[in-house]
Amino acid sequence: MYRIASDASTGLHLAQLFFVLTSHKPREKSEELKARLKKLAEVLERNAYAEHVKDITERNH
Repeated sequence: MYRIASDASTGLHLAQLFFVLTSHKPREKSEELKARLKKLAEVLERNAYAEHVKDITERNH
């Protein structure tokens, strides 16, 4: 919806755009997608841990 506001003292016309935001029901994730996302999260966590401790583990090898 558009609303034009006019300021008579300066002669300026300001266009204001208003959005009506509605919350949508979250889409249901398939079991396959949930499993893939869980596996990806585990891989990312392992990689982050390996990066975090790499300076310690390199000394031991």
